[in-house]
Amino acid sequence: MGLLVLVVVLTMLQVGLAARIPRGFLDTNINSSTTEDRETIRELFALVKDTQKFLLETNKTKMAFGQQLTDLEREQAGLSAPHTTLSSAFYVTLGQDVRYPGVRRPILFDRTRLDVMGNYNTHYGKFTAYVPGVYSFSWTVATYYGHYIVAALMHGDIVAGLTMAGDTVDTSMATGTAVLRLSETNMVMVVVTESSAGAAIVASMSSFSGSFISA
Repeated sequence: MGLLVLVVVLTMLQVGLAARIPRGFLDTNINSSTTEDRETIRELFALVKDTQKFLLETNKTKMAFGQQLTDLEREQAGLSAPHTTLSSAFYVTLGQDVRYPGVRRPILFDRTRLDVMGNYNTHYGKFTAYVPGVYSFSWTVATYYGHYIVAALMHGDIVAGLTMAGDTVDTSMATGTAVLRLSETNMVMVVVTESSAGAAIVASMSSFSGSFISA
């Protein structure tokens, strides 16, 4: 703004000088002293014009730098913006063996090792997705020798994966993994779909875990 005002002032000065010069003053039919005055005034006009040009160019440069600074500030603001993506992760195990597990009932993993957002409910054995997106799940179910247990990862009423643990001579375990896209409030749990009579879930070798991958 200051530069523009100065340009206007110089322009007014140039107009004022022109108005004060008598008509014919710049004609060639004048004496030597008048010629010297004429050259001086011409030099003054040239100086004013050069100054105007310089100030206009300076103002353009100032505006260009101002725009670059604004762009850099916007870019910096975008780079430093805090990430607000929410994450979720949990890992739960059993506090004791589960004898005679109920068929089609969730296995109640009641010992929480990790639960970042509190999405796993130990009382119901269910994980609830409060943040929609893609999740990875893993479950391990073990049983003693002479028995077998079939376990399923349930996404609501949909079977997302099955494992079968069983051996006639030794304790056995089976692990399954699944990647699911969950909507908000979708529930995931591990249930026993089938087992031999007297089968028990070995607490020290069984677990359930999951984590958020992306939106």
